[in-house]
Amino acid sequence: MLTNKKCMKLGTTIISALVLTSLSGQTVDAATTSTSTSSTTTPTTATTETVSPTVTTSVTTAPTTSTMGSTTGSTTSGSTTSGTTSETPTTSSSTTTPATTSTATTAPTTTPTTSTSSVSTTNTTGTTASTSTTSGTTTTPSTTTTSTPTTSTTNPTTSSTTGTSSTTTTGTSTTSSSASGSTAGATLPASSLPVSVPTALPGGQTNVTADTGGYKLPANLTDSTVVDFSDATLAGMVRQALGLKSTDPITVGDIKNYQPLTVTLTLDEGQYLAKTTGTSYVAQADYVPIESLDGMQYLQLLPHDTISFTGRLGSDANANPSLEPMYGIKLNQLELIGNYSDNSKKEINVSQIAKLETPIGSAYFAGDDGFNGITNDELKTLAPWVIQFSNDSTGGSLVMNGNTISDFSPLGGINRNTHFSINTTGGVYDPTTVYGVVGQPMQFTSTPVKGLDGEDVSSNYGFTMNTASPAYGDLTAKGNDTYVIQNPTSSYDELVYGDSGFDPKYNPTYNLGGVLVKQYGTTQWINNMIHAQPVVWQTGPSVEIKYTNSDGTPILNANGQPLTKTVTGTTIGDSFDLSGDTAVDGYTLETPTPTLQGKYTQDPQTITLTYKAIPKSTYTGTTGSGSTTTPSAPTTPPTSDDEVQSRIPITVNSLSGPQTGENELLASLGVKATTTINGQKFYQVGYGQWVEASSFTDAEFSKPGTVRTFNNTVDLVDSSGKEIGRVVSPSSGWKYSKIVKIDGNDYYQVATNEFVPVKSGIPYTAVPETTSVGITSSTPIYNSKGESIGTTLPANTSWRTDSYATINGEKMYRVATDEWIPASSLTTYQPISSTYTTKGEIPLYDHTGKLIGKTLAPGTSWKTDQLATINGREYYRVATNEYVLA
Repeated sequence: MLTNKKCMKLGTTIISALVLTSLSGQTVDAATTSTSTSSTTTPTTATTETVSPTVTTSVTTAPTTSTMGSTTGSTTSGSTTSGTTSETPTTSSSTTTPATTSTATTAPTTTPTTSTSSVSTTNTTGTTASTSTTSGTTTTPSTTTTSTPTTSTTNPTTSSTTGTSSTTTTGTSTTSSSASGSTAGATLPASSLPVSVPTALPGGQTNVTADTGGYKLPANLTDSTVVDFSDATLAGMVRQALGLKSTDPITVGDIKNYQPLTVTLTLDEGQYLAKTTGTSYVAQADYVPIESLDGMQYLQLLPHDTISFTGRLGSDANANPSLEPMYGIKLNQLELIGNYSDNSKKEINVSQIAKLETPIGSAYFAGDDGFNGITNDELKTLAPWVIQFSNDSTGGSLVMNGNTISDFSPLGGINRNTHFSINTTGGVYDPTTVYGVVGQPMQFTSTPVKGLDGEDVSSNYGFTMNTASPAYGDLTAKGNDTYVIQNPTSSYDELVYGDSGFDPKYNPTYNLGGVLVKQYGTTQWINNMIHAQPVVWQTGPSVEIKYTNSDGTPILNANGQPLTKTVTGTTIGDSFDLSGDTAVDGYTLETPTPTLQGKYTQDPQTITLTYKAIPKSTYTGTTGSGSTTTPSAPTTPPTSDDEVQSRIPITVNSLSGPQTGENELLASLGVKATTTINGQKFYQVGYGQWVEASSFTDAEFSKPGTVRTFNNTVDLVDSSGKEIGRVVSPSSGWKYSKIVKIDGNDYYQVATNEFVPVKSGIPYTAVPETTSVGITSSTPIYNSKGESIGTTLPANTSWRTDSYATINGEKMYRVATDEWIPASSLTTYQPISSTYTTKGEIPLYDHTGKLIGKTLAPGTSWKTDQLATINGREYYRVATNEYVLA
């Protein structure tokens, strides 16, 4: 799965980065700029919608069976934890009913500025707040005097600079234990500030090299046997360490007969490159990637005990970052720089690290490109090895840089009596959107981070980039992981906070508050972490009113767009009273009537008002569905009784309320009623406005829906087929109101007078935001055109999904940006946490709905974590690939 690994420099600027929606389904309204000079403006909200999901895979822990009973036939037991990775789609902001956040012109402090503009389109890489100007202060929403702003789908250019995590050289701590937070025995990094900010959820270990068993030493070795190191840089490092010339072959005898000055052979890529290039120092970011470690297995023949290895492993298509050649080698120090969690490239297999000998001195694992280091799931795999390391080493140390770890509790079993030290530098990206008001204090709750004992360690931060001159102390802790920025700037589209480290630019006094220092017995943990979240800035706190029919559908204005009104206040905490904003021409307000009085908050508020339409018709008599009535008097009164008697009784079919079939489609297009006069069908499109049905022949009466574009930009055209100079982004989701024909070709209407070709994407169906898919066997991945992308998802993993579509005749679920997997190879489910108790002997099924020949014994209880849908029926999962009917 491809993940966006963009990073940004934390220095003079932070470049605007990808804004993602939260996994909780929170939407981000993106709006365009519009201006009106009329005192009453009616909304002209486009019907476009960017569907929001940030597709991530969920951690799926198979249920743990209880001990209350046994399984008849064979025991159902054991739970497995499927791999957890995360994916970042291009589409990042969502508007279910697009809404405009507007700014006031010059409004008194006590009088809110009101805007009824609601045209919006969604950009897919950021959120642009709208600016809408109205004269006057409080206006009443109306369905007349329409001013139509121009929609825009301009996509801001996203730029990023990949930072390089600083190299941390650690010593060993030899002091006795001290109180938590003490610096006694602290091994502090030379520079603890991460130079980049994570802008995406981490990936996972899906692009790794497995063991092959092909690195065993031949039995017929002689001293003259030449050892072939596949990588030239590695061969050069070994020659330099053995004291050979650059042109000398490396033989078994050179290794076996090496007479060291110390008991450790040091293979340090930085030292090797510095010597060969004639420089004094080479940064880790400039290390030449080692494409293969093949040949290292021969170092088992050294006459002394250990080696120290420092090198950067390659992650390109030709690389083989397998650690298998190092199996069995005794290590004094191990430093591996490379890719651990960007599965668009080759990854260092963390499970292979767990098979290496634990070092005597230190271990160092660092991502080589921003935040592609160790993840939460990878730490779980690595933790037993680290715990063994702490048991075998006195004064040993572990360093993990460029990580995305937010839960360090897997290291809770570490030996706390051997003066072990842990140094970690990383960052956490949380896609939950935070709202802020420019120039006013900004309050937020930190993303949770767990320490070694599972304790919360998110309460000690003092640094944020969201101030004019970032420095330690700009962030004020309020308790319970809540923080306040007193004078935030709106310069960045991200909320960035955490530890300032010891960079003098941000922490000139070397304040220890710039890092977390904790003591666990004699084991010390030093952590330096930066958090990033998308932030939406507002010019003032706002309240949006949505006007809806009794069936929940929006009331439409004369242009057929949802009627909304946004009132922007001045200060968070000020009172508002919108009681005068309820009148809608042709409607009466009905229950429920929410309070229209309250206080402005940092987050935008929405009030939904429900109305009942006042029956109106251009004809006398009752205008009920199927009723027969007589037309009302024409504009010019009749001049004779004969003219009055010539009126023809007609049937008017009202389309108010729930409809089915073609009437449902007509109602969705804004038709209020239908009638037939002398065989000619007419549609009512507004009060007193009837048009011939033939004027609607451009519309194919298909239900409105949603379409996702293929992974390329698409030009928008107007109703004449002419390009309007704007595009929609690749793999973005759009709500369309209808399909029309323009010059004989089909187009989706995604906004007022904005269309995209039907052939540019696929219709899809959204699923509940908590839906995940479970995969029991390796599954190929396809793009939205049904083409294989050449990678697979591993077996026994779970992935978050937001929608499904029919691609080349096969139902597929979307698990990442333009990445889809066949429904036939998966099970969809909702995560739950409950207990299933059997009343009798219950048969078990597999993920395909087939009986597996096992049963649950009567009167036993089982934990279940999934409510799965298999072949249209619901099942509870009680163990890995074992289900019972719900």
